[in-house]
Amino acid sequence: MPQLPTIDNCTACGACIDSCSHKAIRMEEDINGFYNIVIDSDKCIECKLCETKCHILNQKNLMRHDPCKQPLAGWSMKEDIIKNSATGGIFAQIAYDMLAEGNTYVYGASLQDDSSVTHIEISSCEEIHKLQNSKYQQSVTTGIFKHVKSRLKEGYRVLFSGVPCQVAALYSFMGNKADLTNLYTIEVICHGVPTNYLHRL
Repeated sequence: MPQLPTIDNCTACGACIDSCSHKAIRMEEDINGFYNIVIDSDKCIECKLCETKCHILNQKNLMRHDPCKQPLAGWSMKEDIIKNSATGGIFAQIAYDMLAEGNTYVYGASLQDDSSVTHIEISSCEEIHKLQNSKYQQSVTTGIFKHVKSRLKEGYRVLFSGVPCQVAALYSFMGNKADLTNLYTIEVICHGVPTNYLHRL
């Protein structure tokens, strides 16, 4: 069986799930309301591809296309973007500008009708509102890394926003040989995630 990180070290980023073509890995919520990775031994063929895509197990091998070597501050100058954003709206503004130029897909966390949070894909400026504002809980990324990889192979630009472990998971999933020229990522500062029970109160 694959030796994935223990519950104490796993971030439930979902890269291992997307890497498994046999659907032997799934995400389950534990008794405390946190996501855990579960391997189905009946479906697993022990190829261990999931291990090679895990960013926790491969920190030294992570490759990033990051020409900016210093932190920058910014905010949107559009009142409607700021009004619908939790802070200065910098992510929404960057997403808006890239989508307006065309040939771009944007990925980010979206609050669902049942108050859960899921990463989704958008392709127009009119959809940016789906990714705005704070969610304060972990988003499910199952399937999203495969979508990003497909869009990049098709020649599109991709803007991906997530917490640091999710961004690291994307780079790890893509692998060191992937062409990341058209991949842009924005990391949301994370202090840890609360139990999923909070949004059900």
